[in-house]
Amino acid sequence: MNKWQDAMIALQLYSASPKPLIDREYALDMMDLPNRAEVVGRMELKEAQEMQLQMAMAKQKEQMDIVAAGRGGGNSGSAPKSADPSGPHAQQAAQEKITKNTGE
Repeated sequence: MNKWQDAMIALQLYSASPKPLIDREYALDMMDLPNRAEVVGRMELKEAQEMQLQMAMAKQKEQMDIVAAGRGGGNSGSAPKSADPSGPHAQQAAQEKITKNTGE
């Protein structure tokens, strides 16, 4: 019962608003979870990948804005229209671009 109570306290401290009172590593330590280092490593890897994806999407949007500004923003010309960076497939395209560049 004490381990369960410690886990609940850790979750409350980590979920405190507006700012957590403890970091996630300390919360995992308080919960006495096995393989804590692996869990934290996976979380950090996922966050890094998400950050890389967001940066790639922002860069792609910036490039598309530059191209659109260079064309005067009009619909004239025969060049194909570029994809909407906020469209349903933009995240997948950015992820594929990152994957191609990293060799994964």
